[in-house]
Amino acid sequence: MDIGDGLYQTILVIHILAAVVAFGPNFTLPAARRAGDGALAKVGELAMFLQLPALFGVLITGIGMLTAWGDVDGKSAFAQIWVSVAFVLVIVAAVLTFVVGRAARDGKDSQVAPLSGVLHLVLVAAIVMMVVQPN
Repeated sequence: MDIGDGLYQTILVIHILAAVVAFGPNFTLPAARRAGDGALAKVGELAMFLQLPALFGVLITGIGMLTAWGDVDGKSAFAQIWVSVAFVLVIVAAVLTFVVGRAARDGKDSQVAPLSGVLHLVLVAAIVMMVVQPN
C-alpha cells in the first residue's frame, strides 16, 4: 500500500492525536505541583484514565500504519530496528506514566518531577525514531 494512501494517512492522524493525548498532560505537571489544592492528584488521575489508554492507541495505530505500509526493501516493516526501539519506548512510557500517575495521585511530589523528566526524554527519543527511522 502506498504511504500516500488515505487509510495510512487516517491512521497517521489518529496516531499523532493519540500521542498528543498520551504525552501532553506531562507538560502540565510542574504547574499542577505549584497550584496545590489537589491539582497534582487530578493530573495523576488523568494519567490513569486518559494517558494510559492513549498510549495503547499509539501502539495500535503504530501497528496499523506498519501493516498498511507493507514491506520495505523486501522485508517486513516490523523488521526495522527503529520500529523495535519505538515499541520499547511505548512500553517504557506506559510504565512511567503509570508510576508518575500513581505518585501524583498519592501526593508523592518528590517522585513526580524526575519521573516526568524521564517521560519527556522518552518522548524526544520516540520523535527521533519516528522522524529519522534509522535502520
